[in-house]
Amino acid sequence: MATAATKSDTSQAHARIALIVGALLIVALQRWVPMGRLLLYPFTLLSTWVHEMGHGLTALVVGGQFIKLDIFADASGMAHLTVPRGLGSALSSAGGLLGPPFFGALCLV
Repeated sequence: MATAATKSDTSQAHARIALIVGALLIVALQRWVPMGRLLLYPFTLLSTWVHEMGHGLTALVVGGQFIKLDIFADASGMAHLTVPRGLGSALSSAGGLLGPPFFGALCLV
């Protein structure tokens, strides 16, 4: 039994190290590699898409409508929705902030 716990702990430690190294590589690409931001641009657009989809999907869950999604060249975006006033509006606003962490967790699983 002790070896199973040790292997699990080791694999979790390796996963944490891989995430930290990945984050450091992204920072290095952005700051010190020529045209590094350009290389990361597709991922920047993906993160905008996931954020705006978080707004839209939450609007659908609270009984609203997800009309359309705009993503602009500067990596900003806008989700066009109609939602019930009050809690529905608040939840759809929060859905954009929660979309990327949920998507990231889904990718890690």
